[in-house]
Amino acid sequence: MRLVWIDYLRGILAFFVMVYHYTEWNSIYWPMPFNQIISKIGVPAVSGFYIISGYSIAYVYFNKNINIKFISIFLFRRFMRLAPLLWVAILFSFFMGYQILPQKLLLNISLLFAFIDHDQYIATGSWSIGNEVVFYFLFPLFMLFKSPLKSKVWCLVIFAISFIFAVWAALDWIPESSNKLVLWSRYIHPANQFWLFAAGVIICLFRNCIFTNTKLGIIAVFFSLIFLIIQLFDFGDPFSGVDRISSCLLLVGVVWALGLLSYSLPAFAARPLHCLGAWSYSIYLLHPAANYFTNYINMKFLHTNPAFVALFLAMPSTIVISALTFNFIEKPAIMFSKKLILKS
Repeated sequence: MRLVWIDYLRGILAFFVMVYHYTEWNSIYWPMPFNQIISKIGVPAVSGFYIISGYSIAYVYFNKNINIKFISIFLFRRFMRLAPLLWVAILFSFFMGYQILPQKLLLNISLLFAFIDHDQYIATGSWSIGNEVVFYFLFPLFMLFKSPLKSKVWCLVIFAISFIFAVWAALDWIPESSNKLVLWSRYIHPANQFWLFAAGVIICLFRNCIFTNTKLGIIAVFFSLIFLIIQLFDFGDPFSGVDRISSCLLLVGVVWALGLLSYSLPAFAARPLHCLGAWSYSIYLLHPAANYFTNYINMKFLHTNPAFVALFLAMPSTIVISALTFNFIEKPAIMFSKKLILKS
């Protein structure tokens, strides 16, 4: 069964990240209360990707037999899912004027930069992709025990350790850094983000332990979203403190609740949400390039308000480009990896 509601959420979060960045970069002013929500949604939205990733990976792979063959196939498929589009984003970054040293380029092309120096990412936002790769390498650790009970207890231990570190980081390690570059470096560190991936694995394993009723699932989604929106209105520092932990825990609740839903939306609503979910990776990685090139066009030819260009040129361009890259880069890479695995 495909996790359609989880896919919808992934697309919505990617769209929010795009809107958040375009708002910050182009000084867009939204009517209240949207301005306050959008100005604070960007950071938690990226955290939501990790939760969804842990949930989805566990849903597909957790009951597989763990061995060298499984690990090799799993990592190869994840590499082929992430790398081709990241290479496109790196190419765009080159045309945008980024200075790219050969060693840094090699680390990014191989997707190994987060293992060696997590600050050495090239494309805007690709730090989170480096973290994802680290988490994929760690995922087999969740599967050490075949016994369902031992396995769940072991996964809870992994989550507890990672969560304790994240709380310490949010309350002490990150706030003590007075330099913004140091704060950012500590925030994006894989160790500070891993608990979100682990939380996704946990809520997938325990998704049916409380209830499976669709109506109750809808109620759970409703209240999770309401509390999350209230949290955003009273949001302090998105990188540290109690607000950081509480907002992410509410996101965990949203993902868990959506994973329970089997309700089907009418086609007019399901289709655009499905497309957003399918194109989410492209939207996330390529919207900075779309913003850069549309601003260049504005400076050369249009000479109008950057906010107007962002709303009516950059955002539509991002969606169109994302649809094209999904169909002509992401999907072929996915199919290629599947065919190669079947042949081997």
